[in-house]
Amino acid sequence: MSGFEFLAAVTGIIAMFNGSAMVFHSWVEDRKERIEDQRNQQLQDSLELGGSLIEEAYTQYSTRLGQVYSSGDGVGRAQLLEDAIQLQNAVLVLTADSNSDEATVMPSHSIIYSTSEKVRLNTVKVLEEQYQRMVAAGPLPTPLISAFHRSAIRGSMASEVQRDVVRRRPVAGLCVVDTEAL
Repeated sequence: MSGFEFLAAVTGIIAMFNGSAMVFHSWVEDRKERIEDQRNQQLQDSLELGGSLIEEAYTQYSTRLGQVYSSGDGVGRAQLLEDAIQLQNAVLVLTADSNSDEATVMPSHSIIYSTSEKVRLNTVKVLEEQYQRMVAAGPLPTPLISAFHRSAIRGSMASEVQRDVVRRRPVAGLCVVDTEAL
């Protein structure tokens, strides 16, 4: 596998959460009593929260490990694809239910809500476990330093050279005694 499957699965899950939230929001907005229903608000919050929490977790771990994390491993890819399939099934149910003009609450509300919560929690867990496996596997390449930071580091070192700053390393076993204190 090329490794793109891990990133594609994460991106797909986030997109499905965001798309589901938009479809559900437009269905709720069609009738006033739907807006006021607490169950509808609960489902709306779950769908909106799912994409953002997954994106936040992915960003956190990929920032630490760089491109290596984006490739993932076979275990992570398989688990994410399972989550994507479950969420896609819920999206299909949501889309079918959104054609219901008379219902105040989605006919399959409990199924969609439980799937949304389960997929969100599991996907965040998969991302964390992927990170832990990669860290435990051994040394990873250091993330790339941005051009801005490289420039700042060079500027700092050049400034020290101009000011004749000499960095000395401490010698093991050597103790410095302050003679003025004696």
